[in-house]
Amino acid sequence: MISLPTLNYTVVEDTNVDAHIDQCDVNVTLTFAEHEMMMDILRLSIDVMDFSCPYGIHKLPIDSEILQRYTMIENLRERFDTAWYDRFNTDME
Repeated sequence: MISLPTLNYTVVEDTNVDAHIDQCDVNVTLTFAEHEMMMDILRLSIDVMDFSCPYGIHKLPIDSEILQRYTMIENLRERFDTAWYDRFNTDME
């Protein structure tokens, strides 16, 4: 049997997770391949959520964390799709 040492101090857990995080917007530069991969990940995430909750995701209450995350992933996918479209829609002046 393994005996673990007794802790002689109290553990204080910070309940405010975001207290030590800079909450400004984040900018990330992606390569072509990374952008394509992120688009795949976002699409697959939505597919998995649709598969796991086929007819109920939009029946959840508006304050449901699951629905909020689903909506956030959909919004991110739309932004990535728009960025993908913009890569091909350059003005040839």
